[in-house]
Amino acid sequence: MVEVFADSAAGDAHVATQHAQEFFPFMSTVVAEKPRINYQNLDGDAWSEMAEVTPVD
Repeated sequence: MVEVFADSAAGDAHVATQHAQEFFPFMSTVVAEKPRINYQNLDGDAWSEMAEVTPVD
């Protein structure tokens, strides 16, 4: 699973939503081990285009 948020406040708001709160107990039933998180607080636009893949017209 990959999630990206504009800032930590946006991530906190997402985690507080009803659908996220309902998802966490379900997720506990389908994982083999505790998930790991990679938290990065990056300035600016951290996304770049992938050079190797371009959509076919």
